[in-house]
Amino acid sequence: MEPLDVYDPAFLADPYPAYARLRDEDPVHQVQPGAWLVSRYDDVTRILRDHDRFSSSPMNMGAPGFKFLIGSDPPDHTRLRRLVNKPFHPAAIAHLEPRIRSICADMVDGLIAANERGEADLIEHVGYPLPVIVIAELLGIPSERRADFKRWSDAMLGGMSEDFDRGSGGLAAMEMFAYFNEVIEERRSHPGDDLVSLLVGGSEPLNNQELLMFCMLLLVAGNETTTNLISNGALALFDRPEAVAALRADPSRIPAAIEEALRFDAPVQGLMRATTEDATLSDGTTVPRGNLVTILYGSANRDERKYGPTADDFIVDRYAGLKGVADHAGFGAGIHYCLGAPLARLEAKVVAEALLERTRGMRRTGEGVRTSNLIVRGMKSLPVAFEPVG
Repeated sequence: MEPLDVYDPAFLADPYPAYARLRDEDPVHQVQPGAWLVSRYDDVTRILRDHDRFSSSPMNMGAPGFKFLIGSDPPDHTRLRRLVNKPFHPAAIAHLEPRIRSICADMVDGLIAANERGEADLIEHVGYPLPVIVIAELLGIPSERRADFKRWSDAMLGGMSEDFDRGSGGLAAMEMFAYFNEVIEERRSHPGDDLVSLLVGGSEPLNNQELLMFCMLLLVAGNETTTNLISNGALALFDRPEAVAALRADPSRIPAAIEEALRFDAPVQGLMRATTEDATLSDGTTVPRGNLVTILYGSANRDERKYGPTADDFIVDRYAGLKGVADHAGFGAGIHYCLGAPLARLEAKVVAEALLERTRGMRRTGEGVRTSNLIVRGMKSLPVAFEPVG
């Protein structure tokens, strides 16, 4: 098939028909010399678990000398992951639930007030500020800086867009690094009980470079993933009133619905790898050593070879009774399985419960604004209206 234009607005609005063509006609698709898209579930999950032949180095955000968690391979990755795993263990994240519920209640208050004025936006009032405030508190940073966080996060993600302004993006990155460097130095002198202090003062402390990159990762990936999960899940449910009714009648089904939202419309659509040797994939195509491979989580999650004839359907109870980790690629797989997955799941669950309890008949009132790059998928704004409960 013809090379796919991954910046085409029609593709970005709905990539799933193109993904289906890729899986059927050209599952290892050469976009340009040295760059490939991989779309089938088996290939995607195989690559995610084969860090020897598929290096994560392309995820270093143009900073090849930096040791960056999602852009590193063993042994660097093993050490970095070990040092930051404990604060993101599900048991540690569970302790945050009361505070997350309190923040969410305040955000929903604001959404209801905006709804009375006809100005409610699910992303502006809940989907974006909630995860940013949580991340800020984890890092021990005033949540009042969230306007800066949004600007910095947008600048980092903008590098994946065709119309990215590299001048302004570079300035935003420098500003962000300068700010976090000040935070790190302050924690060295006056440690607290926040995550930066923990990493600065640990038995095997991270150096400044590693701390800076971790703060950036947590800021960008930590809030963007949850925001997109909330928006994509809401969009799926807006079209399925029967699913909303099922969740309202039995909120214990919400965790399964969140897993289905991650599968059905993944907040991270894919990430890049580089081949360290020639690699032959399931259709017989050999990707040469030193080539870039974008592994399409979003496509893998809709692969009929894995999910059968219901692959394109949103089934609210698909993951009911799940034991262990779900089989979708919404949070990746292997050693790079998303560090913040437990936090994103908890935040999405709290938001879903709060909205179902305090609103009725939520619907979109406009198109909103969608993100505009291949890697992340979600909404920057999503105007809504609803009937408050109580």
